[in-house]
Amino acid sequence: MATSKPDVLTYRLDAVMIYVNRASDHEQALDFAYQVFSDALQGIKRDRISFSVAAKEGRLARIAPMSWSPVVSALKRFEIIEIHINPDLTVSEYPDGPLQYPVITGADPEDEKSQERSRPQRSALYKPSKDRPVAKTSKSPPMSRSSSRESASSSRSSSSFSLKIFGKPEPKPVTSSKKPSRPQKILLN
Repeated sequence: MATSKPDVLTYRLDAVMIYVNRASDHEQALDFAYQVFSDALQGIKRDRISFSVAAKEGRLARIAPMSWSPVVSALKRFEIIEIHINPDLTVSEYPDGPLQYPVITGADPEDEKSQERSRPQRSALYKPSKDRPVAKTSKSPPMSRSSSRESASSSRSSSSFSLKIFGKPEPKPVTSSKKPSRPQKILLN
């Protein structure tokens, strides 16, 4: 069976579908869309409207303006063309230009010039002064909590922390060496 160009297609915008004559090009398709969806497309710029059809994988494929005729010619009669209103993208620039961050240094002015050339102006830098050396880190092994005294101190500080934050001391875990003989009944009033 030879396929012929469809004379009628279906435009769909949201949940509304309307039969329209086949447009010869993309511009005429936009004109038809504005005619049949005048309320919904009122005030929408032409460049924000796009068309798509269902592809073989079940996804929508957008129809580019230059491919309108060949794509529409391959469609079946009454096939659905989706109309999309793309978001209005406006790019606003800062009137003063990009943000500038100061370079914080305390070194020789000659070193500052070379540092400023090698690093972007957008990042804040810290360079210690030659008069104030940087503190060296300790290489001692980490402390371990082996003694019970330290453990009790830690438990108390945890409890006082809980008291400060929540207004209640941290609940103590119940530890018992005896096994309960049977479950106890709790009566609620």
